[in-house]
Amino acid sequence: QPAALCRGGGALYDVGYQDGTLEQMLLGAAPLSATTIFRLSDGELLSRSTVVAEGTVLRTAARRNLRGSPETETTIRVTRLLRGSHAGDLVLRDLGGELPDGRWLRIWGRPEYVVASRVLVFAVPHPEGEFQTAELTLGKFEVWKDRAGRRYLARDLLTRPAQGVRYLRAVGSEKAAADTLRDHAAFLRFLAGGGSGGPTDAPPAVRLQDLEPDRDP
Repeated sequence: QPAALCRGGGALYDVGYQDGTLEQMLLGAAPLSATTIFRLSDGELLSRSTVVAEGTVLRTAARRNLRGSPETETTIRVTRLLRGSHAGDLVLRDLGGELPDGRWLRIWGRPEYVVASRVLVFAVPHPEGEFQTAELTLGKFEVWKDRAGRRYLARDLLTRPAQGVRYLRAVGSEKAAADTLRDHAAFLRFLAGGGSGGPTDAPPAVRLQDLEPDRDP
């Protein structure tokens, strides 16, 4: 399928997608394209987001939007509101997913939410109401922890296969970017300060393979 040129929160993406029926997906009949995502500073991500919240994923399910396209609706029980004004559960509607009738749309770079996982999300209004994750996968962090209970934040760029996604340093560059773990406490201080403060990256000695997802029992 051809790539679609989209703008989200002011950033420019080359969005790869694949659509069809479940049978076509299983057979691999449709060609795949890729999504190119350009690195965004945490401060820029914050400034482009309407709501920033931490919470637990309650449920996720595919639905049709008003145009009939599949999208995935994720409901998050908010435990900490870090930016914006919002009451109750946060509902995110991200383009892509598999409908019960077998039709599907795969958007490379769409954030993946797992029920019971603790997440920190950056969100912008959805054109049809509710919200959507800001800046594709850049707007969603999962909470991970070490054996001592210290928490860190990791994007899907670190925790999931990079199939279909090109993560580059800047527009016009072909140099690959690398994402990093964030220290949870330092990142919350950064957000509370409106995007100012000290470094938020986890110490270099902290490795994802030594951590585990922080999930509700």
